[in-house]
Amino acid sequence: MPSIENRSEPLKLAVINRKFWPVCGAAELEVANLCRALTAEHHHVDILTVRWQKHWPSEFRYHDCDVYRLTKLSSGPFGTFRFLKSLTSHLGQRDYDRVIVFGLGEEAWTVATTIDDATSLVLRVTQLHLSNIQDFTTRQSETLKSAVSILVDTPATADFIRRHRPEVTDRIRVVAPLPATPEDCIEVQRDVAAGKTAARVALSDAHPILQIDANQPLVITCAPMENDLGVCDLVRAWQTVQRKHTMARLWILGEGKLSGTVWDEILEHELVYTVIMPGFFDNLSLVLNAADLYVHPLRTQSACCVLETAKAMGICTIETASLEELKSAAKSESTRAFIEDPNRGLMVPRETPAALSTTIDYLFQHPEFATDFGLETQRRLLNRSALVRAAEEYLIQPSEPAVTTDTP
Repeated sequence: MPSIENRSEPLKLAVINRKFWPVCGAAELEVANLCRALTAEHHHVDILTVRWQKHWPSEFRYHDCDVYRLTKLSSGPFGTFRFLKSLTSHLGQRDYDRVIVFGLGEEAWTVATTIDDATSLVLRVTQLHLSNIQDFTTRQSETLKSAVSILVDTPATADFIRRHRPEVTDRIRVVAPLPATPEDCIEVQRDVAAGKTAARVALSDAHPILQIDANQPLVITCAPMENDLGVCDLVRAWQTVQRKHTMARLWILGEGKLSGTVWDEILEHELVYTVIMPGFFDNLSLVLNAADLYVHPLRTQSACCVLETAKAMGICTIETASLEELKSAAKSESTRAFIEDPNRGLMVPRETPAALSTTIDYLFQHPEFATDFGLETQRRLLNRSALVRAAEEYLIQPSEPAVTTDTP
């Protein structure tokens, strides 16, 4: 495989993600890191995104990249049509060597049917993109078949695509998280407060039930409610938290077979007005960006892409763990209810509402600790080393020999 340095000509690249700037989510941060890595190798990079607000500039420079905010995506199918038409027009006017699309939305299918044969489509797919997909639609299937490379975040994501679309198996590769630079972490820290305020304003405008003021502590969980009642432990802990922090709010996202049981727990503890269950959100990054804390209170060990997304966004996370895990993570004796693990987050024992409530109370009283710890976890997560540089992962062609990497 020729390295990037040995390529004869710089490439003209387009990177597409519906949200980009301000950086307020894991996908946006990955786009930023990817583009900076590509421009460092002298490639020309255009970032194509959505102009969500009319007063936002339609074009600007981000480091050495040109950012194009296309037609505002208003609600409903007509808004989507306008965005896709604008995207089609932009791609038709420019001859890109490679188009990298984050996700499997309508824009990915539009790229697959718009670009000519000389242009390669690369898809970046994560567990979050597949969280509500039972099987791929016809358009998503066609998009997957059109992609020259399908880059996924975990082996589980790769296995899901292989099960449903075995014909694209040879194009799938698991790639390591893109490393963040110290400059990225500084930018994220600078925008934490502003991003949180903006997210809360947007959510409050979206629906009255999501009304949340800037001075109200907000805890979010999206832990599965299928075969685990850990969320009920959080509800019981919240009753204790609520007595001391009357302005605090808890949002339980998602649904599941045990949603009714969780709601009964909320009713029993008279927490209807301080705990809400708003269901699913298409844009989890916006909701997570409004949070002060993210809690993953399961009674059994279970991976969760939303938990990992929260960590990648720099949110302080609390995760329940077994006694063995706690002993392994503890560096020294501590009188606190939680164990600090900078590589994983704050950890408390499972099925222990008292530990949850004490930890949440401590973080509410020491918000600077929560902010710093969340950003440290983010830095460690995004700085995990990869054996192959990020830019090469996105530019390597399937015909070239694959490079084996250790998946973090």
